[in-house]
Amino acid sequence: MTPTQQELVADWILENPGATPQQAITALQQNGQWPREVGIPAFDVGPRREVVPEGTPVVPEGMTVAPIESTLATAEPCEATRLPMAAVAEDPMAVGAGLEEFGADDVRIPQLKIKQAQTKNADEVPDGTWFLTSDLEGASTTREVVFLEMRKERSLLLPYGGGDAADAAIHRIHQQTGVDVPQNWEGPVCFSRDRVRPVEQEGIDVLSGECKGCPMSRWRSVRGRRIQDCAESYRILLYDLDAQLPVVFYARGSAIRPTRDLLTNLQVACRRRKLPAYGFSFAISTKKRDTNDGTYHVPVFGRPVPIEDAEEIAQFGGIRAACAAVQVEED
Repeated sequence: MTPTQQELVADWILENPGATPQQAITALQQNGQWPREVGIPAFDVGPRREVVPEGTPVVPEGMTVAPIESTLATAEPCEATRLPMAAVAEDPMAVGAGLEEFGADDVRIPQLKIKQAQTKNADEVPDGTWFLTSDLEGASTTREVVFLEMRKERSLLLPYGGGDAADAAIHRIHQQTGVDVPQNWEGPVCFSRDRVRPVEQEGIDVLSGECKGCPMSRWRSVRGRRIQDCAESYRILLYDLDAQLPVVFYARGSAIRPTRDLLTNLQVACRRRKLPAYGFSFAISTKKRDTNDGTYHVPVFGRPVPIEDAEEIAQFGGIRAACAAVQVEED
């Protein structure tokens, strides 16, 4: 989308909380407010010519015409006449000018992670801090963010801390699917962005061609509790006010419960203040938990605080629309 189209989408979503970018585009098109692409204006070919009826003398009566001598052989060579191309009007201060060729395939959105004891490629980051995969040195215990969008996914994680519980899970995965989980595997063993088909990962096979038929997504009973090995998870698109960047946080495992609390609080806040979800900012921190499986940190989300500046809210709506089609690769 062009910058103008993004602003229109953001404004429409601001007036219609909960709407998606595609719904905004459809509504704007139906209302005739969606701007069309501007082409190069037609050349000026002079006044419109009068159509002469068939049979009318070309030369008016009483007028004589002198014979025309051919000058093709005697004419001196001349430079070909060129019609000047019409200049396309361009605003030198247009939003995003200079990045016209930049598309969704070029965008790389960093991940926002909590540093755990077993997190790879982040040895210098203190445990329990939030950090961006694109900026390890910027780790901090608290950050201020704006909620842009949430999507539901599916993911299968090994029990935290390894040990016998992880070994049992690896054995069950192999027994049910035939897939061998590499030693010291970090992150989801298998996950799906649309809860229909799993994403292919480097270093491990997908557990099934489709989530519906995967044995790891079936409900089973363990000690009287119904569980799924592969369960729902969340992909949260945020705007990091400290880094001034859109970021993605994957809420899985122990992060599911606090994330659902956040979504509930946001839903209530949106209804009370009649604002979109990106009309609120909130602080994030972490809390340490000591269990039999080891020590790990879970996210803590602060109370949503409404953003008072309507123009700023519209800007976050534009960022959300621009990031909607971006597929984020996990680091």
